[in-house]
Amino acid sequence: RRPLSEIKEDFAYIDFSEVTSEDDEMWLSKEIVPEEKSSEECAKRALRFLYWLMARPEQRIAVVSHWVFYTHLFRLFDSEELHARFGNAEMRAM
Repeated sequence: RRPLSEIKEDFAYIDFSEVTSEDDEMWLSKEIVPEEKSSEECAKRALRFLYWLMARPEQRIAVVSHWVFYTHLFRLFDSEELHARFGNAEMRAM
């Protein structure tokens, strides 16, 4: 991604307070397809995200992410429906 300072200039109406780094520190470690090597770290991020999401006061939240992240997130649940692979630009209601 672009540096955070540039993004803030273009989107001044958005709260970026939870973005902690100027540069994208995860870019070089991203997964293109789920692999055991990086899957453990992605699963940990998915669990942290889930705890963060559950603590939010909103009743409805749109979550936009990559299918690899969703794969790790939904592996945490025992549900065949949640284990189905996401298609490109797919939307699901949970």
